[in-house]
Amino acid sequence: MTQTSHRQINQSILAVGLLTFIGILIETSMNVTFPTLMEQFQQPLEIVQWTATGYLLVVTLIMATSAFLLKRFSSKQLFLTGVVSAVIGAALCLVAPTFHLLLLGRMIQAVSTGLVTPLLFSIIFEKIPVERWGSYMGVASMIIALAPALGPTYGGLMSVHFSWRAIFIGSIILTVICFFIGFKVIPNEPGDKTHKFDSWGYVQLVGFLVVFLFAVQELTSNLLVALGLLILALGLLYLFIRRQLGNSTKLIDVSILKDRSLSWLFANYFSLQFVNIGLAFLIPLFAQNVLKADALASGMILLPGSVLSSAFAPMVGAWYDRVGIYFPTMVGNLMVVAGLILFASFSGSITLTLMTISFLILRLGFSIVFGNLMTEGGKRVDPSKKDDQNSLFNLSQQYAGSVATGLLAVIITLTQNFLQSSYESAVLEGARFSFLFLAVLVVIVWIGNARSLKQN
Repeated sequence: MTQTSHRQINQSILAVGLLTFIGILIETSMNVTFPTLMEQFQQPLEIVQWTATGYLLVVTLIMATSAFLLKRFSSKQLFLTGVVSAVIGAALCLVAPTFHLLLLGRMIQAVSTGLVTPLLFSIIFEKIPVERWGSYMGVASMIIALAPALGPTYGGLMSVHFSWRAIFIGSIILTVICFFIGFKVIPNEPGDKTHKFDSWGYVQLVGFLVVFLFAVQELTSNLLVALGLLILALGLLYLFIRRQLGNSTKLIDVSILKDRSLSWLFANYFSLQFVNIGLAFLIPLFAQNVLKADALASGMILLPGSVLSSAFAPMVGAWYDRVGIYFPTMVGNLMVVAGLILFASFSGSITLTLMTISFLILRLGFSIVFGNLMTEGGKRVDPSKKDDQNSLFNLSQQYAGSVATGLLAVIITLTQNFLQSSYESAVLEGARFSFLFLAVLVVIVWIGNARSLKQN
């Protein structure tokens, strides 16, 4: 790369990375506003949490098309579409007089995040030499890892000192800055106009993603309906996989998962993001309802771990470039599990300080392994299938967050129904069970991934 092109590529990554950061920041900053939104719009938690779950679902649905979009359109076209949808969505949220309009604004914002997150990784994979992928992916991971935990702090600051609506003023300002950074430097290389879109495959995939999420939601009200929806979702997933393996026009080439080691990397990536976004929902809720902290204090719990782990992310990427994936995977997963066990062990008598320390340990572990899993995955696929791997990993990352938010809300609701207790007691007991559940999930995937890596 020449010095000029190197600078332009770095500026492109900065602009797209910042826009990705904004989307994830606002996604998690809304978590601390749930009690306020429940009171202002007179809606229960299972409805209000759709500002997070619904947002993540739309992001996932957009990312499901990213393998096609990255081949069909130029990077600049996708970036500009992301900027426009981010501004329109934030403006609608800023003035929304009803909950339904607020939700619509969040869905429009989700289009932006769904477009630009895969674009960020695509630019790195295409423009950066493979021997430096770890370092650059470390920076990208820093952006993605920092935003979910800074979100509650940012949301708490805005809510306590101004209003929850002020959250969106900041996002509009930052989005405009992204536009000026990226407009001239992001590549406008023409896409492949002949590349076809698998419409029927997309319908099957969307059907699975939506129906499965509604199956999770129905667990609180009708078990038989939930079971029926789950069976339908799995049927749609089977049809989608069968079509992608046999059809010449592919939405996502899922055949890359025939590589057993890539499948375990993918599963580990999914499980860690499931924990990451799930805790960004659960910890502020626990702090406000059990420890009686305000929105700012509950958001601040996540700040030290987020800042420190994000600062280490580029160094962790460079470490991966030197030693490979095995040791970062072992160390990172161990620390994530340790943090979850600390949460579960102390949940009945935990303080804000203990929560902050437990989250610090967990976030450091997350930063050590998360971004490196995707980098390693990129090295294990044919160059012609990099967009498919990018799409699949990013889709799973967002959907993991959507399912995690919905499932943890369900656990708390079921706990309250089962114990016939107060909402505060339900949050306490539901959180304890959730921490243990998340720890078991990570351990299972960690063991599978470790065995797979050792054999390769």
